[in-house]
Amino acid sequence: SANMRVVPGRLHTLSVIPSRDTVSADSTRQFSANGFDIKGNTISLLGNLSWNVINPIGTINSSGLFSAGKAGFGFIQAASDLGVSGISDTILVIPGKTNFIDVLPPEDIVAEQTSHPYLAYGYDADSNLVRNLTDSVVWTTTDTSGSITSGGLYTAGNQPSPPDYYVKAIYHGTLADSG
Repeated sequence: SANMRVVPGRLHTLSVIPSRDTVSADSTRQFSANGFDIKGNTISLLGNLSWNVINPIGTINSSGLFSAGKAGFGFIQAASDLGVSGISDTILVIPGKTNFIDVLPPEDIVAEQTSHPYLAYGYDADSNLVRNLTDSVVWTTTDTSGSITSGGLYTAGNQPSPPDYYVKAIYHGTLADSG
């Protein structure tokens, strides 16, 4: 009897790992690839891999390190210089933590003794909308005869500008913006 060793065939398919994932914007995720021959046997020689992001949800470096950016969905592609490529299932990028707020409208003309609503929105470091913060901020105004409610409704006082008056929203004591 003769000893026989069975070896895998040539690279036939690439599988991107993880195949499906949810990643927070402003974070990273390491991707890798597994290779298989035509019979499904694992292949260790994948050749030189290049990486690509399909849909503008972030960037990926030559080592497969993905940096999430824009919220949305996309795919990660690995391509071997041996002529085989693979693509992930859906990669979902969700907004990161609130990094700055924006008060809308940024400026307005409000007649004396009338009201106007202001809104506050929170965004992550990549400018993805995190959520409406209107009811979660502390509102103030420089209009000493006017007022603003906890829901952002500004009522102008009886003293016309100049000087210009402002409304200000403060979130968690540190993030602020004025309108």
